[in-house]
Amino acid sequence: MIAASIIDPPVPAAKLLGKSPEYVVFYAEAYKRNLKQKRIEATGHGCLVGNGLILGSLYLFYNADSLFE
Repeated sequence: MIAASIIDPPVPAAKLLGKSPEYVVFYAEAYKRNLKQKRIEATGHGCLVGNGLILGSLYLFYNADSLFE
């Protein structure tokens, strides 16, 4: 999650060809901000799902005997 919030995503240069410098700066900042937010959300969801799977697996592993009695 830390890496998703620190690393700046690259801005697609093809969309900025022929645009004014002010537009390029505004677009780049908005693009980075929005993509960072999406990456942080996706990372958080992945952490929750991964931890849920790990905890579920550990529960099944340590309680396997009682489940099959």
